[in-house]
Amino acid sequence: TISLFSFGPLKTSSAIQGGIAVVRNTALYDQMDMLHSSYPEQSTSSYARRMARFLLIKVMSYAPVYGLVIRLITALGGDHEQLIHSLTRSIRRDSTLVNAIRLKPCGALISVMSRKLDFSDTHLDVRKAAGLELVQTLRASVTHAGTNATRNAYWAVVVLPSSATTLKQFLRKHGFDAMSSRLVAANPSQMPGAKVLEDSVMLPFTPRMPTSELRRQGALVSSYFEEIEQCGKTADNEASS
Repeated sequence: TISLFSFGPLKTSSAIQGGIAVVRNTALYDQMDMLHSSYPEQSTSSYARRMARFLLIKVMSYAPVYGLVIRLITALGGDHEQLIHSLTRSIRRDSTLVNAIRLKPCGALISVMSRKLDFSDTHLDVRKAAGLELVQTLRASVTHAGTNATRNAYWAVVVLPSSATTLKQFLRKHGFDAMSSRLVAANPSQMPGAKVLEDSVMLPFTPRMPTSELRRQGALVSSYFEEIEQCGKTADNEASS
């Protein structure tokens, strides 16, 4: 009935905000259009502030700057993972989702989204090649999401360890800042699929990463899973004996 397309900050073709609904039922479309027309228009200044915030996050994400920021937060006794989830949260804790999105987009957002609709596949091809490089390095011992997908754009590389905290600590010790799923910032869900993702780990991955680092990370993750698997077999053998 409706297809929804997000242009949020984590999306491949991002406008930092906004979305498009494709509505196949004319009567439903007319009703939605009428409701949407009654909403107040988002201020250009609010969109500009959001763009500025994510520009700052983008600058902070470059390796030399990121390392300094993480060391500073750690020295101050903070949790950088919680901070990052907080900074990238679209909806503030003191506002409801419905009220936050009942706005018409400002002209600046519409302009950016229009340009993004003319998106080239070049960036996507580069990301898919890098993602495939990382995933192919993971050995059979690694449980990761998307294994059986017929099409994979490698929007994220997600592994499913028995302990997310232990794997994150292991990778951070070797220079890879792995994080929990974005779902940790939401209310826990009892849906089986969402529950699995709550316990998952997102491997740090961008198309900019050198091939050598992608392979090194894959080897580290593989060795971690193999060690856990071996410990499990040893415990089973001791229990049976």
